Amino acid sequence: MKKNNSLQITPKLDITNQKSDLAKRGLFDLSKLEKGSTFESRIKTEEATIKKIALHRLRGNKNYNIEDVNDIYGGRFIIKTPEQKNKIIQEFHNLDKTGALKILKEEQVDKGTYHAYHIDFIKDEVRGEILIQLT
Repeated sequence: MKKNNSLQITPKLDITNQKSDLAKRGLFDLSKLEKGSTFESRIKTEEATIKKIALHRLRGNKNYNIEDVNDIYGGRFIIKTPEQKNKIIQEFHNLDKTGALKILKEEQVDKGTYHAYHIDFIKDEVRGEILIQLT
C-alpha cells in the first residue's frame, strides 16, 4: 500500500502494455471484437488521482475522496458497429450477473462531438470506467 498526502492508493488490477486485466483474467474475450475495433486500458496514476480529488474539492465538493474516484481503472473500446456496442454491453451485464464485477452506473454521454456509452463498475475493490465509442 502506498501513501501520498494521506490518500491511500491501492490499485489491485494488473494492467501492463495496454493488455486488459479483464482479458487476462478471462473476464472479457477481446477476440470477440470485430476487425478494426480496439481496446485500450490504463490505471490512473497517483498524481492524476490526487489532482482529480483536489479539483473536486476546489470546486466546492469538500467531501470528495478516493472512494469517489470512479475511474482508477479505465478502459476504452473503439468499435465499428452499433451491434458491437450492444454485444459489449451485454457481456458486461453477464459479468455483473455472475458476480465477476458489479456495475454501478451506465449512461450514454453526448457532449458536442463526443459520444460514448459509459459503464462504471467495481472489481476487487477498485472502481473502473469503461467507455464504448462508435467510430
